[in-house]
Amino acid sequence: MNKKTIKQRIMRCTPRELQHIIETIHSWKDDFADEGIEQIETVQDVIDLLTRPEYIEEAERVEDETGEDYFEAVFNI
Repeated sequence: MNKKTIKQRIMRCTPRELQHIIETIHSWKDDFADEGIEQIETVQDVIDLLTRPEYIEEAERVEDETGEDYFEAVFNI
């Protein structure tokens, strides 16, 4: 998992999938100490958030543990 892969995956999402991703990210506010998470509203916001090193590490961990694509495992898309 790297920045390029994440960006490409997000850019292939439908508007409905993007809305689902944003809603899911908003639901993380209690799990993550990231105060800016509630401000995520645009495709670029999603890309900026998910390409941070700590989120890339989490995506890799999820893929290793589940054996699934990160977006399938976390966002069900």
